[in-house]
Amino acid sequence: MENRTFSIYLSHHFGDRKWVRDWQLSTSPHLPHLRFVNPFYDLPGRNGVEAFDQGQLAYSDLLEASIVDRDLAAIRNCDMLLSFFFGGPSIGTPMELCYASSVFRHPTISCILPDILRSHPWITYHSNRIFYGIRPLEIFLADENQLMALFQGVDFLQHQTEEL
Repeated sequence: MENRTFSIYLSHHFGDRKWVRDWQLSTSPHLPHLRFVNPFYDLPGRNGVEAFDQGQLAYSDLLEASIVDRDLAAIRNCDMLLSFFFGGPSIGTPMELCYASSVFRHPTISCILPDILRSHPWITYHSNRIFYGIRPLEIFLADENQLMALFQGVDFLQHQTEEL
């Protein structure tokens, strides 16, 4: 297989941003075929998050309509989306998952930790692969062949071809 770099948008709740950022920075060196895009730290115009983390801004100062357009453009420009569902209330994470799978038709991966979300129909419907722990997710991400298989037309959102 040719050397390919996959760009993966990291969708997650604002409250989980530090954990996801630490995971991103510690995992990236071990997965050179992946380029993670973290909406809270890697996109232009999101420097307010660092000011918030340092106590210089209120959360309400971070909310602006352009965030949605910027995040959707980043999702569209990535190869796939990885959503983290750790149990915190989030509107953006499920919306990003839905846009990635249904609008942009990108492969999607979800990592779900709380049992209450384990079989949520909206998450399972819009996710090509679901993992219930970080280690199984990392093993999957390390396998370039499995990532490539997400792009195979037969397997991609196969459930959407069924009549409802």
